Amino acid sequence: MLPLHKLHRPIRLHFALALASVVVVVAAYAVAADAQANREAETAIRANVDAFVNAYNAGNAKAIGELFTPEGQLIDENDRTTQGREAIEHAFADVFKASPQGRVEVDVKSIRFFGSALAVETGTTKVVDKPGADPDVTHYTVVHTKSLDGKWLTAFARDTPVSTDENTASPSEPVAPQGPTDATATPGNSVKLKPLSWMIGNWIDEGDESIVISSCKWSADKNFILQNVEVRREGHDALTIRQRIGWDPIAGRVRAWVFDSNGGYGESYWTQDGRSWRMRKTGVQPDGTRSSSIDIMTPTSRDSYTWQSVDRVVGRQKLPPLEVKVVRKPPDPTK
Repeated sequence: MLPLHKLHRPIRLHFALALASVVVVVAAYAVAADAQANREAETAIRANVDAFVNAYNAGNAKAIGELFTPEGQLIDENDRTTQGREAIEHAFADVFKASPQGRVEVDVKSIRFFGSALAVETGTTKVVDKPGADPDVTHYTVVHTKSLDGKWLTAFARDTPVSTDENTASPSEPVAPQGPTDATATPGNSVKLKPLSWMIGNWIDEGDESIVISSCKWSADKNFILQNVEVRREGHDALTIRQRIGWDPIAGRVRAWVFDSNGGYGESYWTQDGRSWRMRKTGVQPDGTRSSSIDIMTPTSRDSYTWQSVDRVVGRQKLPPLEVKVVRKPPDPTK
């Protein structure tokens, strides 16, 4: 939603990331209620999009800041970060000072809901610095959260550069598809994810204080790798983590989304570097604290890999690096 590229102008929880008819009737009512709630939430989110456009075109940085949570975060297409409502307000004030005639258009592509208080919006923005100037187009992803008073606010926003083909295409016409478009002729995302196919299977990491058990499998359509993780610690409830790894055609690289049983969530962009995979991660903990890290996963054999986490930050606190070894879980001899 945001032209963030303008702003530069002026574990061990890694893995820790038939019924009775009355039940059927109750379930049907629940589904209908959820659908109605989502429709109302989408209306509120789209109203926020309109408010952002109006505020940007009026040069009102304070109004834009009020659309974010107090600890909201922006990441531009060059991975530059602005965090906190006040800093975001100042950043947009700088943008408006440099381009007082700037205008923005937002095209919402999708809004997806994950529970009743979390939504992910994707789309494109088109910005001109002044009338008649060439537009600057970027893609965006925004995470919206619902506050305790029922208000939807932006918790996280990230810009992604458009592809070369999109930049050179006529802005009034859609980009022509590359190659065949029928499902039988076009290779699925499994082709893009094939270098990660070694992850498929069951894995275990046993430490002094915890055991991390994970499993990876292909989704039914082979477009994603699905990772389920369970972190067990004595005296604590098990933490479960669900990660969906896929191919982002806009960014042109692997991307993953993660949600945990405590209410945390995050995303990461993956880049292959020889045998290793580097993951630039950002996340939000259940209490709203932001986190970020760079993780490096390197297969060392068919049945083992190392996982390192560096540049770890939680809130404003820098954490020491981590490194663990993960091995393939042996088959159950009783099965």
